[in-house]
Amino acid sequence: MKQSNLQFTNPYIKKIDFRIGEDIINTDMPISIEVESEINPEPKEAIVTLYLIVGDIDDENEVTTSFYFNGVISADFKWNDEIDNPDEMLKVSGATVLLSYIRPILANMTMQAGMKPLNLPFVNFTDV
Repeated sequence: MKQSNLQFTNPYIKKIDFRIGEDIINTDMPISIEVESEINPEPKEAIVTLYLIVGDIDDENEVTTSFYFNGVISADFKWNDEIDNPDEMLKVSGATVLLSYIRPILANMTMQAGMKPLNLPFVNFTDV
């Protein structure tokens, strides 16, 4: 087994906001995913952060969907000289890794709230 040229530390949750809507049942929940990277090219390190929002709130901060989830998760990444374009690698691989860590958290929270667990679909981060 050969290790990847890109490695990461254990992801850490920076924010979780989970709220249940009052008597609202939505089958089509809006999902927003954003990814940011803070790259330090000299030691070949970066912090990648994924922002995930599922559901919606209004101007009065009231939940307007079945539930509202706003989560932020980050991890530290390192790479070696064999990676030519760390920006692209971090955007795709970093986001994929982080989404895989926050996905079961969201599924568990919805299940614990008495709802059908929401299992986020796979995302093609090359198109984001």
